[in-house]
Amino acid sequence: MGVSRRGFLGRVAASAAAGAATGMGVAEPAAAADGPGPAVGPVAVTGMRTDREWRDFLAAQDPRWRRLPRAWYEGPFLGNGLLGSIVYREPGANALRFTVHHTEVQDHRPEFGHNWGLARLPVGNLLLRPVGAITGADLRLDLWNAEISGTVTTDKGSIELRALVHNDRTLLLVTATASAGERDFRWEFVPSPAVNPRIVRENPPEGLESNPDPVITREPDGTGVVVQPLVAGGQTVTAHRERTVGGERVYVLSVAHSHPGIDAEGRAGTAVRKASALPVSSLLRTHREWWHRFYRKSFLSVPDGMLQSFYWIQLYKLASGAREHAPIMATTGPGLESTPWPAVWWNLNVQLEYRAVHGSNHLELDAVPRTLAENTDTLIGALRPEYRSDSAGVRRATDATCDSSGTVAVPGVSSTPEVGNLPWALHNVWLTYRHTMDRGVLEDVLYPLLRRATNYYLHFLYEGEDGRLHLPTTHSPEYGNAPDCNYDLALLRWSCTALLEATELLGVRDTLEPKWREVLEKLTDYPVDDNGFMIGAGVPFAKSHRHYSDMLSVYRSFGLSRCESAQPHSPNGLGRTGPRRTQPRGSDTHPVRGPIPGGRFPVRPGHMGTARGGGEAPNHHSGGAGAPHAGAVPGVPDRTITLTRSAQGAASPPEHHHTIELTRRCTTSAPRARSWSARSAGAAAPAGSGCAASPGSRAAYATPCAGGSRSPGSAARPPPGATWATAWSSWTCHGTRRR
Repeated sequence: MGVSRRGFLGRVAASAAAGAATGMGVAEPAAAADGPGPAVGPVAVTGMRTDREWRDFLAAQDPRWRRLPRAWYEGPFLGNGLLGSIVYREPGANALRFTVHHTEVQDHRPEFGHNWGLARLPVGNLLLRPVGAITGADLRLDLWNAEISGTVTTDKGSIELRALVHNDRTLLLVTATASAGERDFRWEFVPSPAVNPRIVRENPPEGLESNPDPVITREPDGTGVVVQPLVAGGQTVTAHRERTVGGERVYVLSVAHSHPGIDAEGRAGTAVRKASALPVSSLLRTHREWWHRFYRKSFLSVPDGMLQSFYWIQLYKLASGAREHAPIMATTGPGLESTPWPAVWWNLNVQLEYRAVHGSNHLELDAVPRTLAENTDTLIGALRPEYRSDSAGVRRATDATCDSSGTVAVPGVSSTPEVGNLPWALHNVWLTYRHTMDRGVLEDVLYPLLRRATNYYLHFLYEGEDGRLHLPTTHSPEYGNAPDCNYDLALLRWSCTALLEATELLGVRDTLEPKWREVLEKLTDYPVDDNGFMIGAGVPFAKSHRHYSDMLSVYRSFGLSRCESAQPHSPNGLGRTGPRRTQPRGSDTHPVRGPIPGGRFPVRPGHMGTARGGGEAPNHHSGGAGAPHAGAVPGVPDRTITLTRSAQGAASPPEHHHTIELTRRCTTSAPRARSWSARSAGAAAPAGSGCAASPGSRAAYATPCAGGSRSPGSAARPPPGATWATAWSSWTCHGTRRR
């Protein structure tokens, strides 16, 4: 069924309108495996504690294909942040294609820039060639198990398939069981030349030597090996092997990349041989265990079947393309088709690709803090030499290590001085800190890098005749140049506010604090005209534009909301849940709510020390100082919400802060002080809160924390201090905020 953008947005609007009457989110029952059955009506989500409940719920969200997909953008997809595959019909042939791509596979000639010298490179395609002519297909993307399963039908018989990209072993595993007429179907791996996919737009630059052809061999044990050498040194190697177990044919494929060394061949071959020695059931078990744990970290239901499926499919897609330890996502994720953008883009793409990891409680997918921390020297070297002593920046597009040719443009001098992309990426790091409360993220990544990124702005900031601070000409991404560019003004305001907050949290005194305060006090207002926010001073918004970067100032984290005036001089721009604190804080203090029991920020063992569900962690949504997440109860999601589509308010004693309504409608445009918190369900919002609760409406109902209880007809009520959190923080209203 095709759905237009207009139709999709119409369903969103209709869903929101319908919610005002229901006041409670629902989940549709799981569809039967053989297709939709009779409607049985909506049901409240009351469980999600067992594998069966999760399996049945997600089965109702699974996308299905009743015919063979004809192109990559129609097909089901697999991935683990490294290896990626999309399944569709081989163009112009009687075959089924499994694309094979890897996020580490790229060229290594930075002198030719990100577009050509550091671009990602294709690997190849695995083809299933049946005996007969393909006549039909029935495929399903099993979200719960992260597998593609189904049947391909031909005029000679049928082939039952199951395919996955193994989470732990980074290999493509496909099993096939054929009917009598299709027993002689065959697999064929077809390597792709190591040619930059940008060639669809333009010819390579002069002097760029083509990479050599791949070398294809077969080992005595039957393992096929494809070695792709590179002009810049290193290699990409694909190893693959087929075996038969009973009536099932099992195909295993692995990809490895190395530069400048040539050890990829050994690693790919070893991965295939080890996997081939294991029973399929063992590979399936370890793969599924990761995905089942993944889904249990949060839960969301939407009272519209299509929108609900859309959410869960996007969450699966994000987990297919991202891992904390994997290369930061390029514009096409782990897959790679013909594209003019075979690199990492920092002027919107990275920021949006990873935005969902926070609200959905999936920090194990977040590669942004690690990428910036590991490549700090590259970010410093991205500037002209005269600015490297105290500043840093990221070029518009790079490879996964933040590398490219040239330098970040100079405001007021260069043709397209796009300088705000590193502060914007660091805003993602701030969100990671706020969701993990990991002091290491703040101290080791955000504070030192944001200080340098802000310094680059300060080099060019000047005081105008009006006594206000102004920026020279900079570039609003994919729109144009302007002085006092709204994009950069918003980022500079946020950066100074975040730095002051960081020094307060870390208990340090920075010599630049007076300058940051001066910027917040004297920075010029956002340029506006009768049409609203301009691109910058003297440059109106006057043409269609796919980037919203010029509108950053209206997003809550950057200082304004629809209930605030357009020109705050000191915006509360950190997305905090409470009022700005003025007293110093030490390491034993929660940045919003006060002392943390035990006097330490929660740190998990391992990289970046991220505190997550299943243990003790302060919850900035609920205001709890530290409590077991729901994940401490086996089978209960760490974060559980049900979307309610009415504006709601509720009240309860502060000690019962736990869950939260998702939306509230501002009833006044005048700035005013409001102080209210997320409360238990069923009670009215405090007078003057600006929220209207529907009669009899309830706050979002979620599975309670350990020890919690729920009386009939009321929202679950955990014990004092218990922690519930939400997804999608941009939809929440909580804590105390000054408007």
